[in-house]
Amino acid sequence: MTTILATFFLALLLGLILIPLAGRFGRAVGAVDRPGGRREHDGIIPRTGGLAIFVAVALSLLAAWVWGTDVSRLIIPDRSLLGLLAGAVIALGLGLYDDLFRLNAWKKLPVQILAASAAYAGGIALDKFALFGVVVFFDPVTSYLLTVFWFLLFMNALNLMDGMDGLAGGIVFFASLVMIVLAIPREDYLTALFFAALAGAVLGFLRSNFHPATIFLGDAGTYFLGYAIAGFGLITSVKTHVGAAILIPVLAMGLPLLDTLLATLRRFTQGRHIFQPDTDHIHHRLLRMGLDTRKAVLILYALTAALCILAIVLVQLRDERSGLLLILIGAGAFLFAGRLGYMETLRLRCIPGWGENILRRKSDLAPGQGTVLTALLQKLEASQNLATLHQEIKAASRAFGFEGRLIVPDVAAEPGAGSRGGKHAFSGAVSDSDPGRNAGHNCLQLRIPLLDERGSLLGTLALVKAPQNRSMTGSSLADAELLRRSAATALKRLAADRKRPTHF
Repeated sequence: MTTILATFFLALLLGLILIPLAGRFGRAVGAVDRPGGRREHDGIIPRTGGLAIFVAVALSLLAAWVWGTDVSRLIIPDRSLLGLLAGAVIALGLGLYDDLFRLNAWKKLPVQILAASAAYAGGIALDKFALFGVVVFFDPVTSYLLTVFWFLLFMNALNLMDGMDGLAGGIVFFASLVMIVLAIPREDYLTALFFAALAGAVLGFLRSNFHPATIFLGDAGTYFLGYAIAGFGLITSVKTHVGAAILIPVLAMGLPLLDTLLATLRRFTQGRHIFQPDTDHIHHRLLRMGLDTRKAVLILYALTAALCILAIVLVQLRDERSGLLLILIGAGAFLFAGRLGYMETLRLRCIPGWGENILRRKSDLAPGQGTVLTALLQKLEASQNLATLHQEIKAASRAFGFEGRLIVPDVAAEPGAGSRGGKHAFSGAVSDSDPGRNAGHNCLQLRIPLLDERGSLLGTLALVKAPQNRSMTGSSLADAELLRRSAATALKRLAADRKRPTHF
């Protein structure tokens, strides 16, 4: 126990010392985040905190090994440890390169697979699963695919969740604590030692990362921490031979994993690339509900702590009660997503509008009907200037039962119009009137922001529908989504034609 505590405090001290040095390094090499687009911060912030965490973890574990206590002697540089270390270095290197030069998702994916493969080659594999007395063994190919998926899931889930000061680091800290608490009673001191080093380094980082942050994890940090949680968690499940053990890191990292699931479903139902970034993650929705950054992060900390407690309870259960607890946790996740509005979004886009959103652009829904809708939307997207786009939006909106207008801010008259001020892509354009101003109280009124790939505002689509107006499909919000998509496509193309920046 003394070795574990000493390793924790050494990693904490190293984290506090190395974080400022990492910040200077980030500024020197240009690994920084600048305000604007989807960024919520002000000023230029280095994104090299993950590098300091990695060094702090490595040095604290090395010091423990050199110390030579009964616990630290469990650190044996065998095949599994070397494989995990190699994969961690690959994940860190990939993230650091991405922080410097920015890679797209498809270029990062093969390297992430290589990092996961290094752990698999070291013998760290998801080769069986046991729960409720049922044991399932996986053949080598299935085991490899599941292992790679496991590592990729944790790495990218934490990366997606890293959108607010202190959020991703705090989640990893709580997850590490629960792994320590569960490892010590089992006398699995090696796992406890690993997570003690991780928890200490992350806590040292959080001192500079909590709002207002002076340094960020960066992709290097999220990839390394996600990889470490996945790898150490998998080692724990292999050693314990308890099926529920594999669920411990899943529950401890429940918020990032839930956010990843919701992001995938959301982007798929919107017809967008699943790797395309947006501003509709769990933390973004909390901010839109009126919470400030600190309150939103503290709420997510509380939820993570609750999930960690449930993970501890789950391990103590040995019968059908564990299955009931899993059902309750799933129901709680469903209710939480519903409270944030995700279930309504998915319901409106998937159930009544599924055929319309996915198939309407490719085939006719009824004789002549789909052809008319498709032609109107294609004509809208092909608009050659803003004046034509205004007219095409009016015409297409009427076909869907709306009164529609495109509102483009005139920044000459309204300085700072847009999401964060600065120049607008259509500076000086004449805005059309907003149909919602004279609408009755019983009308459906929608104001939909039209964004570019960076999340910057191009304009607003204002739609009004009276109760008696019915579209040809009967799904108003699905129709509005199609109009939004086509209008945004046209605006992005027009902005590119002007050869002027579409972000702030």
